[in-house]
Amino acid sequence: MAEPKSAVRTVENGLAKKSKTVLNNGTIPKLPPIVQERSVSAKQRRQTLLKHRRKDEVQGLMDKILYQRALSSMEETVSRNESQVMSPKPPKFPDTMMSEQRKQRMNYQFLKSCVAQAPIVTMQDSSKNSILSMIPKKCKEGKGRKERIDALFDEVITEYEDSMKKATIQQVLVKPAIKGLEQDDNLTPFEEPLGLDFSTPWHQSVQKNKTKIRNRLHLLHPAMQQVLNMCHNTLGSIMLIDLTNLRMKGPVSTNDLRNDVKLELEKTETKLRNQWYPEILRLFVAKNTISDIRPELLDSFYNCVSVLLSNQLKMLKNQTIEGWVRLFKPDNSDFLPCFKLQLVLDDNIMQFYPTFDDLKDTVLYVVDEITKCMQNFQTVQSWMSASSETQAVYIDVKTAEFIIKQASKQLTQAVTENFEHAQRYLDSYIDEYKYLVNGDAIKVVEDFMADEEHEFKDYTTEIAKYKKLCDDIRQLDTLVTFPLVRLDCSDLKRGLFDKAKQLADMLLHKIATDHRNENISICKEYEHIEEQCLKEAKNTEELMEQQLFIENARSLGTIQLTDRIKEVKKRLDYLLNNHLFSQEDLELNSMTVTWPKRIQPIFDKNDEVSDLSGLDWIGFVSVFAGSCSARLLCKGTHCLQVVDKVRRERETVLTEKREAVVLELSKLKAKAFDIKECGDMDQLTTYTNELRVIQKRMNDVRENIVFVSKEEELFKVNEPTEFPEVDEINAIIEPYQRLFGIVSKWLKTERKWMDGAFLDLNSETISNEVQEYWTEIFKVNKFFQQIKKKEMLGKANKEGVKRKKEDKDEPAEEMSAIVVCNKIMDQIKDFKEYIPVISILCNPGIRERHWVKMSEIAQKDITPDSGTSLRKVLKQDLMPFMEEFETISGSASKFNLIDYRDSGVKILASVDEIQQVLDDQIVKTQTMRGSPFIKPFETEIKAWEEKLMRMQETIDEWLKVQSQWLYLEPIFSSPDIMSQMPEEGRLFTIVDKTWKDVMRHASKDPKVIPATSLTGLLEKLKDNNELLDKILKGLNAYLEKKRLYFPRFFFLSNDEMLEILSETKDPTRVEPHLKKCFEGIAKLLFSPSLDILAIYSAESEQVKLIETINTVEAKGAVEKWLLTLEDVMLRSIRDVIDRSREAYANEPRQKWVLEWPGQVVLCVSQIYWTLEVHEAIREGPKGLLDYHKKLQAQMGDIVQLVRVITPLTDRCYRTLIGAFHLNLGGAPEGPAGTGKTETTKDLAKALAVQCVVFNCSDGLDYLAMGKFFKGLASSGAWACFDEFNRIELEVLSVVAQQILSIQRAVQDHLETFVFEGTTLLPDNLKVLFRTVAMMVPDYALIGEISLYSYGFLDARNLAVKIVMTYRLCSEQLSSQPHYDYGMRAVKSVLVAAGNLKLKFPDEREDILVTFQNCSISCLIFNLMFNLFTSEQLLRSIKDVNLPKFLSHDIPLFNGIISDLFPGVTLPEADYSDFLQAARDKCEEFKLQCVPIFQEKLIQTYEMLLVRHGFMLVGEPFSGKTSVLHTLAEMLTLLNDREQMEEQKTIYKTINPKSITMGQLYGMFDPVSHEWSDGVVAKTFREFAHTETPDRKWVLFDGPIDAVWIENMNTVLDDNKKLCLMSGEIIKMSDPMTLIFEVMDLTQASPATVSRCGMIYLEPSQLGWEPIMKSWISDMPEERYARRNKQRSDCGLVRMACASVRGLRCSQLQGQIYKLSHSFQGSNLPCVLSSDPSPNFKRGHSLV
Repeated sequence: MAEPKSAVRTVENGLAKKSKTVLNNGTIPKLPPIVQERSVSAKQRRQTLLKHRRKDEVQGLMDKILYQRALSSMEETVSRNESQVMSPKPPKFPDTMMSEQRKQRMNYQFLKSCVAQAPIVTMQDSSKNSILSMIPKKCKEGKGRKERIDALFDEVITEYEDSMKKATIQQVLVKPAIKGLEQDDNLTPFEEPLGLDFSTPWHQSVQKNKTKIRNRLHLLHPAMQQVLNMCHNTLGSIMLIDLTNLRMKGPVSTNDLRNDVKLELEKTETKLRNQWYPEILRLFVAKNTISDIRPELLDSFYNCVSVLLSNQLKMLKNQTIEGWVRLFKPDNSDFLPCFKLQLVLDDNIMQFYPTFDDLKDTVLYVVDEITKCMQNFQTVQSWMSASSETQAVYIDVKTAEFIIKQASKQLTQAVTENFEHAQRYLDSYIDEYKYLVNGDAIKVVEDFMADEEHEFKDYTTEIAKYKKLCDDIRQLDTLVTFPLVRLDCSDLKRGLFDKAKQLADMLLHKIATDHRNENISICKEYEHIEEQCLKEAKNTEELMEQQLFIENARSLGTIQLTDRIKEVKKRLDYLLNNHLFSQEDLELNSMTVTWPKRIQPIFDKNDEVSDLSGLDWIGFVSVFAGSCSARLLCKGTHCLQVVDKVRRERETVLTEKREAVVLELSKLKAKAFDIKECGDMDQLTTYTNELRVIQKRMNDVRENIVFVSKEEELFKVNEPTEFPEVDEINAIIEPYQRLFGIVSKWLKTERKWMDGAFLDLNSETISNEVQEYWTEIFKVNKFFQQIKKKEMLGKANKEGVKRKKEDKDEPAEEMSAIVVCNKIMDQIKDFKEYIPVISILCNPGIRERHWVKMSEIAQKDITPDSGTSLRKVLKQDLMPFMEEFETISGSASKFNLIDYRDSGVKILASVDEIQQVLDDQIVKTQTMRGSPFIKPFETEIKAWEEKLMRMQETIDEWLKVQSQWLYLEPIFSSPDIMSQMPEEGRLFTIVDKTWKDVMRHASKDPKVIPATSLTGLLEKLKDNNELLDKILKGLNAYLEKKRLYFPRFFFLSNDEMLEILSETKDPTRVEPHLKKCFEGIAKLLFSPSLDILAIYSAESEQVKLIETINTVEAKGAVEKWLLTLEDVMLRSIRDVIDRSREAYANEPRQKWVLEWPGQVVLCVSQIYWTLEVHEAIREGPKGLLDYHKKLQAQMGDIVQLVRVITPLTDRCYRTLIGAFHLNLGGAPEGPAGTGKTETTKDLAKALAVQCVVFNCSDGLDYLAMGKFFKGLASSGAWACFDEFNRIELEVLSVVAQQILSIQRAVQDHLETFVFEGTTLLPDNLKVLFRTVAMMVPDYALIGEISLYSYGFLDARNLAVKIVMTYRLCSEQLSSQPHYDYGMRAVKSVLVAAGNLKLKFPDEREDILVTFQNCSISCLIFNLMFNLFTSEQLLRSIKDVNLPKFLSHDIPLFNGIISDLFPGVTLPEADYSDFLQAARDKCEEFKLQCVPIFQEKLIQTYEMLLVRHGFMLVGEPFSGKTSVLHTLAEMLTLLNDREQMEEQKTIYKTINPKSITMGQLYGMFDPVSHEWSDGVVAKTFREFAHTETPDRKWVLFDGPIDAVWIENMNTVLDDNKKLCLMSGEIIKMSDPMTLIFEVMDLTQASPATVSRCGMIYLEPSQLGWEPIMKSWISDMPEERYARRNKQRSDCGLVRMACASVRGLRCSQLQGQIYKLSHSFQGSNLPCVLSSDPSPNFKRGHSLV
């Protein structure tokens, strides 16, 4: 049997040959027509004829088309068959397999396919329009209706074409009646039936069924159609959560995705519940919606609604799930979410965080949350019939289980497949570095270190190996991105790096430890040598031993030590490059390597003091009698006899002294035991005196014990005598000393309280002191109880158990000390009962009338007088009346009222005490109400409680009104503001009148109860608060409107705006505020008619306006003429630039420069420079050379025109401009002092764009930033946000959205947009900016260009000199927190040099640079007498740097400058007037004007001249405060004497760490968002707005840390602006200076240090003598008479202080504390207090 394919191919070939024969004949085969007989009329025949003709025409066309297609198909078939490899000829099919019916069937199917491909007539437009006309208009309107109609038309056209093809087949072919074509749909063409009955007997049945359907088929109800439309409009275009853009937002963490999904689903559900579902409910709540539904069908109708809504919500959830699953399909890789994962090293295991399971669970979590949502939608019927008795029924929105399973399966598979890449990446880490984390590497290193045979070189080799491993790890990729995850490898890299570094550090630590130990060993040996050399021998034995030791040390010892030091130096060279030494190690290294030089002078000194001629021979032989060396020295028997005699005498003295000590101790011990029996309180003074005697005798005993110990040591006694009785006596008497001290103090204090002035008693203070006494006596009592317990246990052990049983019933005898303690504790308990009496009767608010009331209650006069005491009051037996007295005392509290300015209105002052009393009363009242015995008084107590609660609420409302009234009163005192805000002004007038009435009433009777009992007071205050809230809202809206009109107002605070807007009548009074809106405009030129004619810069450059601005036309609206000024300013500058460009070619360049403003000169110069460079390039090399010469000549003539632009600046410009064209921001990054802020400002100036510099802080919120962004978006200005990274992460989230919305609006060229939002995460914030790396500026190039710009011709050489000095200092000097050699330090030198160049243009430039920081008086003196020499080149560099150097760095610095400038000797500056003023003021303040103090005064003054912010750094006792205060008084004195052109000095001191950040700078109220100024803000504003020429210092005396000092960055740099969170920017005035007085700068950032000048003060440089002299000069006259005795004390102090010279403050404090006990009774200063309290740290202003 042949294969089926072969059989078919045979049939095809046969048909093809047959068809070819037919086609070649030019005829088309037709099937025989089927003839049917029927009777027709004449009309029908005519119609048939017409049809026949039309049919012939169509048939002809169809025949032609069929012919062409059949011929083409035949040729293709023949060609295909010929090209195929013919298989063996199939056998002939039997008839049973290839019957005639099959042939006909195949022929029919082939012809049918050919006919189906024939062209058809398309649907006519008229048909489409006809169909459209049948659609109701309401169905055409609405969102998405047009798209849906178009989709339906596509279906109609498709069905139309299919019907036409089917009709053509029916017309052309007749289906043969053969088997196998039963399912073919080619029927006989439909012909209109004849003889039908067109009557309507079925019409009634149709209408009936139609009505039945209409009544029961609720889906066709109009309400259902509306529901479907609502669902389509709302649900059809949304998803519960759209995550298609998740990948575009960047990698997302699993937690963030979970939170976002949950929040977004809740948000969507809430939105549908609040917007969509209420619309559906309102539809069915309407009466006419279901009025046509019969009652019995309502249930089925509502069920239909529920099913409809259920299907819609389920469809929405299913679509959302499908959308989430679709993102993970391979063909959607562009939308595949990317998750943040970390490679971490946790517990020495390298793994993912989050794990793969967490990632998978997060992906499935989205599906779970989608299925869980939308569960709380009640059915319409349940909602309409809701009541407390019925249970709510909810719409079924449960997702089908198979959908969840299918989605979970697909997501799990996708996540697993996409995670394989990340897993392989982790495996590579594990294979490479597992030995680091499993402990193998540490074991190898430990084994290496355990082997003591390894040398230093072996260690360095191992360290190098592990350091290379660290470098390899560091160079690994930090971020690796795969399709599904982005791996952050920083943690794993850090962990592996730390592991490798740990290995290197272990080895380094080992060799560093060995190095340190060797250093210590060497130093100890040298110190031992030094000690032996300098020790004063007490006797001859010690002297001889000393000389033998030194001889040995001189020869062998020092040689060995020198060899060891050579090895130390070799190791030190390596460690200095690879190990960070501590300060102690550095000092140890220095000490070790310098010992060989320092030991020789010690040897020489020993030679001077080792002369034996002055020794006592008898003492010598007495000591050496027992030694062989001594016997050799003694010649003859007589000598030995003398020695033995002296020895016996000394032994006798020792024995007597020892026995006397033992005897004295036994007596003192007996007296100490007698003290234990002291229990009589009346003999307390006697006991105390006895204790003092015992203590004095014990001190004498201690001195004798010391003598005995030394003598026994001299005689080399084998067993030195011990005196345990000393400790025993101390243990006995010390507790009693403490007890008697407390008791004496208590009795004295109790006597003062009981018998002192009654009205002076303070209950709170007394209560605290009583509690302290109770605590102290309780501790003492507990101590004696423990002693008693120990004694009883010891006694029981000695006497045995039997004795213990016999004495069981005997009462134990109490210790006398415990008896005393119990008596005192009883007294304290008794006194505590008197405290309520003091609290009630000693109330400061009690007046005469209150005493009268209380006297009436007590039925006797209890009014206190000057002789009244607490004891007398208690004797009056007033305790039964205390409850009534308490009520009267409570009512005696009254408000403290103070005058408000000069308004005649009083305001409330402190009410803290009143509120405390009120709280106490409320608590007591509520406690009484809870008593079971309150029933008889329940009505009264309830009324009293309500009164107290009302009083409390009244005071709260009162304070709230007062706070807002105080803020608004100055604002609405301005008639201009009242006229601009009439409604708010009217409301404030109401509040103001009510407020003044209330305060007038309170002034008449300020007692709390009457003042708060005014009828309706609480309601009035509440109404006023509501009115004040409206006023504040109106005020904010008013200011917002002004800001929108003139956008530059967005950069001003509310207070600053109100100051400007209040000056509506006189525009000239707005002029001082112009700087806040226009940085380049200093003042305006007004005409007599108040028209603005020109603008002036701060340098007094004038630009005439091309159009006069009429301020009168604004009719008081300041913002209108300010907006006009902004527009005219821009047009005027353009006009000036255009005219200047034309004048450039017609005038000499030197003359042209002087005739135009600086900004215009720069702009036009750059235009012509660009033009001339292009022309020079076109002319070739010669043209460029000629143009270079031309530029050199121009620079020589006018160096001021050179721009300060370096390659780094140019790169920054290009990057920022590129970002600007892409509508992005810029983000310069780099260390402090690299020019980030200044470059941004310069670029803005070059483009003539306003640039607002703002210092960000962690207190900024999104509202403040939003106000700022509104201003930027409205005005087109730039903003430079310094310290932008300090803003909190939550705020950055909103800021990112705001910036993004602004950038999108700019890209879309929108006029208005909404930018408030909270959706974007901070990770995408960086995408909105172009980063610019600004790391290392070219100091020399910047210095050269700066000097050129100041007019220096030899700028290059001078710049190299300056920069080289700083470079060498940074490399060779020690590293201190306050040292800075960066760009700002160089800039200070350059700026000062430029200023001197302007003052002295004809002087030598190297001298000007040298003297840039020299004192002005010295400079002028030298200039006048032409004393400049080449040796003075270094003056400026030394003056700038010496003040900040530590003492040990000064020699190194001098070495640097001596190498750079050998043989240079600097002259002394002339400070005669200055120093005379210093001496006068020091004498006035009783300070010591020592040289170091004078030097620091001069350094501070010179720093004041060149820096607007500097720091005095140094530990306490260094004289920082005294330097500043003295200098301030000196400058004022110089002003009075008219010397040095100085000004008076005023200053305010602030401790920044004593208050919160809000109190320091200011803060917004968390509820009302109202701004309140801080201490710094008020001080700055006061000084900045004061126009006097006096110097104004803001002193910050306290620690510096990044928490508060970073807010000062824009103040300390060239901006000199304080940026507050309120948006206010306060610019420092020229006389202002910021001075910081700090101990150290360990917590300060480099950005802060580089912005400030530094002056370092050391206590060791000051010394101790000024302290003593100042103290002595400050002594009272009566104490001065005892000076002789003090001289001896001072001599002792001088000796003691000489031993602590150079110690740190903490060490000095400890030494003085030790010395203090030696000077009790002598008149020493307070710094020698026996209590080393924290106050010691500051002490006096000791200088």
